[in-house]
Amino acid sequence: MKPKNKELILKELGIYIHIPFCKQKCYYCDFYSLPNKEELIDKYVKELLTEIKEFFITNKEKFNITTIYIGGRNTFIYRQ
Repeated sequence: MKPKNKELILKELGIYIHIPFCKQKCYYCDFYSLPNKEELIDKYVKELLTEIKEFFITNKEKFNITTIYIGGRNTFIYRQ
């Protein structure tokens, strides 16, 4: 049985979210990318949001999110 009033200690976690859409693959880029695949953006964002929600539902009491970095893309613009 857990003692009462015990402070919960959470592990710190940094999250990187990669956006793989770009107009063209840059010659210096080694990252996963989907050049000229704009038709996949809406599906990608929908699936990404689902995965984020599922992660937080199952892990919200385990981690303290300290950083969220969104990277990738060179000229990506998400249309709402």
